[in-house]
Amino acid sequence: MKKLLLGLFLVFPSTPVWAQVSPYPDTSTTGSVPEMIQKLSRAQTALDQAEQEISDNQKKFDGLKPIQAALEEKDQKLKARSDFLQSDWEQRKGAFNADCASHPMPLNSAEYANCQRRQTQMLRTQRDYETENATLLAEHNAVKSKYESSTQQQLMYQVQMQKLRAWKSQVEPGIRALRTAIMAQCKRLLTSASPEELKLKCGNVQFDNANPNLPPCTTEACIKARILDWK
Repeated sequence: MKKLLLGLFLVFPSTPVWAQVSPYPDTSTTGSVPEMIQKLSRAQTALDQAEQEISDNQKKFDGLKPIQAALEEKDQKLKARSDFLQSDWEQRKGAFNADCASHPMPLNSAEYANCQRRQTQMLRTQRDYETENATLLAEHNAVKSKYESSTQQQLMYQVQMQKLRAWKSQVEPGIRALRTAIMAQCKRLLTSASPEELKLKCGNVQFDNANPNLPPCTTEACIKARILDWK
């Protein structure tokens, strides 16, 4: 009998499908404040989308882990059964050879007749074991194929996340630079511009009919909120 050499192996695609990501948004700190705010809005939208895609791919990657664990458990059971068949057959064969093939015996003896019956049983057992072993091998190949497929999917999710994180690392500094430039220009306007100009260039910093003597909110959170609300 052939002994099954069961076991799962991580198989990666030889030519993975490289992920596609969005072009880099314009984050240059040039132009008027409204123009930079529009750039910031577009860049932030693209960044939010990339972060969502990273999260989605991570969930898909993690979702395959319990499937792989179940496949590994199933394959271990197949291997254990195959190992048992092999071990049991070797023991049966050893016992038969020791009793019936280790010494000569008369053809018309009871011992010879008994060995003939045992040989018939052994051949039947061998056929049964080999048939079951073939079924185990087919099941193992099916499990292995599913495992390899899930591993290839995980690889593509990993590649996608790597590409998105690399894209994100290039975009985030530009977004920070845009925010800094916008904040710097708006802070200068707060000391010299009219309320109408502030509304036009930096967002609605004061509600209409509000007390004009109230100090404007110049914290980073307020300025960020106005910037991100700009359409």
